[in-house]
Amino acid sequence: MVDQNIDLKVAFPGREIVLAFGRLLGLAFTYICVINSQIPFLLISLSLVILALPVYLYFQSKITRQYSYL
Repeated sequence: MVDQNIDLKVAFPGREIVLAFGRLLGLAFTYICVINSQIPFLLISLSLVILALPVYLYFQSKITRQYSYL
C-alpha cells in the first residue's frame, strides 16, 4: 500500500487505522471465545486466518501468471 501511494501523509494514517481496526476485531473475537470457553474454535479460526495470508499472496502474485507448476 505504501509503495502504491505517492502521498505518504495520506497513506500512513489510513494504514494505521486499518491495522488498529484489525487488532480490535481480533481482540474482541478472542475475548468472546475465551469467555464462552470456545478455545479449540478460537485456535482453529485464528490459525486459518494466519494461513490465509500466504495463500492470498500466492494467488495475487505475478508468479502464478508466469509459470505453471502442475
